[in-house]
Amino acid sequence: MTQDELIALIDQAAEEGWTDLDLSGQGLTELPPEIGKLTKLESLVLGKWDRKSKGPQGIRGFERQGNLNIPLLATNKLGRLPDEIELLENLRSLELSGNHFNSFPLVIIKLRNLEKLVMMRTEMREVPKAIAQLSKLTELNLQYNRLSSIPDGIFELKELLKLCLTGNQINIIPDEIVHLKKLRSIELGSNQISLIPESLCHLNNLIALYLDNNEITSIPNSISQLTKLSVLNLWSNQITVIADELSQLKNLSELNLGGNQLKKVPGTLSELEELNSLYLFGNEIDSLPNTVSNLYDLTELFIGSNQIKVIPEVIFRLPHLETFGAANNQITNIPDNISCLRNLSRIDLSANGIVSIPDSITRLHNLVTINFHNNRITSIPKTVNRLKKLETLNLRDNLIDVIPDEIGDLPCLKLLDLYGNKLSVFLELFVD
Repeated sequence: MTQDELIALIDQAAEEGWTDLDLSGQGLTELPPEIGKLTKLESLVLGKWDRKSKGPQGIRGFERQGNLNIPLLATNKLGRLPDEIELLENLRSLELSGNHFNSFPLVIIKLRNLEKLVMMRTEMREVPKAIAQLSKLTELNLQYNRLSSIPDGIFELKELLKLCLTGNQINIIPDEIVHLKKLRSIELGSNQISLIPESLCHLNNLIALYLDNNEITSIPNSISQLTKLSVLNLWSNQITVIADELSQLKNLSELNLGGNQLKKVPGTLSELEELNSLYLFGNEIDSLPNTVSNLYDLTELFIGSNQIKVIPEVIFRLPHLETFGAANNQITNIPDNISCLRNLSRIDLSANGIVSIPDSITRLHNLVTINFHNNRITSIPKTVNRLKKLETLNLRDNLIDVIPDEIGDLPCLKLLDLYGNKLSVFLELFVD
């Protein structure tokens, strides 16, 4: 968009009294002073998370950097904001993600009615203490910048409900965090934090806590005070023991402890009766306690990349389970009572040592996805045609040498992957 086109658009917006203006992805290098005409504007977007497009690695909404998925942005090339921005007295939301400002634009501080400020990936190193003057701010997103600490001014934002600081270089959560008493969600993943302070556990209104991909070694007993917590993400830390106090988080619906150093799952975890999703992949676990069957509402369970040799019997007593992942273990057999999981729609047992698929699995009529890639399976049961909802069947890298005709009776099948088997005929017949 040229400057002339932009000014023409601003004039139109001013004349028609627009309240929302999205200029993301327009290649702008400068925002003209005419922007000050938009006195009725409530939302201005100059850079945002592009959730629909695919990044270079083909992941929708993200691009891969190292071991991280970074939000893909539709942005501009702005280096500053004009002083006339302060004339936007009705502005409630400002999104500037992806623009590289030499420093935090101080003109933002004059937007006293601002409730939402998003500045992801702006190369920011510091935030002025004056940000405390944005007293109506309820959401602040400074993800993937270069902040080495949580800016002091943030602790004075008494109305703040959501704070996003993922992907910075923060190593300490200061005790001043306790001043944000209304905070409902805090995202501090992908930093360098090693300790969960007691003060954080005094945020009684907290519903979601993301501390994934840090250096945390233990869960404090005081975590039990976060009684409203619904989501707790501690993926990819260095935790060795699950504190029993975790069982007192009665409203917890999602718990992610994947990628740690856990060897045992305590029976007390079964007291989390509202739990829907449990992530335990990437640990050193070899079994699950029988009390897991008390997690009656569990719909997702991930125990991949552990040291499990037998699918735990207790799993077959989870009647609402829809997704089960146990890839990259040492499992050699799928028990017949897998058929008890009537609501199962997705199963991933790839990279194990499984030698056969039991007929009983074809009684799971809600199955949509089966991933048994990289096992030692020699045949496909002829009863596979019972799986009328099946869309994906991944049997790549097994020992299968015959395809049953019944495969052709799967009306919803979209992907059949049999590459890496003993099927030279398959490559000729199914090349189209």
